[in-house]
Amino acid sequence: MYDIEATVTKSTPTELKYTGDWPLDWLQAPEKSTEVIAELLPGQTEPPPSVPVQRLEISGNRALRPNLQLGDRVLIRCFFKGESR
Repeated sequence: MYDIEATVTKSTPTELKYTGDWPLDWLQAPEKSTEVIAELLPGQTEPPPSVPVQRLEISGNRALRPNLQLGDRVLIRCFFKGESR
């Protein structure tokens, strides 16, 4: 499990995308999931994971976070298969 700082880079009524530095082992896992656990305050940061990462834009579930807007910074928890929330 990793906690990743990401930015909302697409926010429409039907679509939500986040850009962040995602851990490579998580990206390559066959089954994985994410959950937005917090909106970050101005000046608040999350230390990057201490594993190799790749900067990408990934899709989010718009229905779970209808209030997020373009440019919002969030903390996303990345789960592997079998990890509990």
